[in-house]
Formats: sequence, structure tokens, C-alpha cells
Amino acid sequence: MALGKQVKKYREKLNLTLEALSDRSGVDIGTISALENRDSKRSEKGSALARGLGLTLDQLLDETRDWIENPTDGDGPSAPGAAHIEAPPPAAWPFDRVSSMDWASLGEKERGLVEGFVMGLLEAKGANRKSRKTGTHG
Repeated sequence: MALGKQVKKYREKLNLTLEALSDRSGVDIGTISALENRDSKRSEKGSALARGLGLTLDQLLDETRDWIENPTDGDGPSAPGAAHIEAPPPAAWPFDRVSSMDWASLGEKERGLVEGFVMGLLEAKGANRKSRKTGTHG
């Protein structure tokens, strides 16, 4: 089974319309439809579609296992042992190699550490921008 069939399988299992998957993944409806109908083997949109389905790309491409054992009514996937995990984030999900399920598996403390790290990077970037504007270093 190729990527297109896998996308369609999970989209239908989750009772997601093309529009809903498009909203969740940031991939155009026409692109999703063409991918499913052509049953494409590969796509540069694979990672985004996987995230929109609440899966990693490896999980989406894995034909040997059903990664969504308990489908929902379109509110999001119910992965094995992960009933508490919320629906995948909107298309602006910032990570390419961390799925929303991986993120949700982290404890509050770990997520706080990651957010703190990102805030530190943003603050440093802001300081660098300010120093470029004023000619000082910070």
C-alpha cells in the first residue's frame, strides 16, 4: 500500500473530510485528493499529512500495523494507550521530527523545559536584533 492509500485509510477511519484534514495538516484539499486518488508512493507533504492524522510519517507508512485502533468521530485519533492525547495541533505545528503524540507523551515539566528553551532562543534573537539596530552587542 502506498502513501495515498494510507492517508485515505486513516482519514476515513477518523471520519475526517478532505477539508478537515487540510485544516489540520496545512495541505491543500486538491493535493490530498490527488494523492489519495493517484495512490502516490511518495510526497513532500507526507510529514504534514501524518501530523494532521496524529501520526508520525513512519507510522503512516507502516502497513503492518493499525496505529489508530479506536477511531473517533473526527475529533482526533485515539492511539493505543493514548486516550488522553488531544487532537493534533493546527497546521502551524513547529516540529518536523516530533509528532503531537510524542509531545503529549512528555510530562508537564519536560514541556515546560522545551518552552523555556525556545523562549530563551527568542529572547536572544530579540537581543541580537536590538544590537544590530543600535550597533551594540547584547
